[in-house]
Amino acid sequence: MKSRFHEYARREYLDAVRYLRADDPKKAKNFIADVRNTVRRIEQRPESGSPGELGTRRKYLRKFHYTVIYRIQDGEIEILAVTHHRREEGYWYNRL
Repeated sequence: MKSRFHEYARREYLDAVRYLRADDPKKAKNFIADVRNTVRRIEQRPESGSPGELGTRRKYLRKFHYTVIYRIQDGEIEILAVTHHRREEGYWYNRL
């Protein structure tokens, strides 16, 4: 199944990459790879994410304290958020 990032989810992902790159470029590369691998796993098995709020699903990154929040809609996966675990819950609800 194909996936696409919500505009705001793409922005927060890129912001996280910039933040990590400023600290350690290698860490940023590892984060990019972890997000890509997580999205690939979601595309291969969309129902594998843990059920979340409002019909969403969650998949945790393996190496970073981030979660990919997504929903399956009209035969497509929409990535709604790439969120750090310390971020306020539900800030992304307006993206639904």
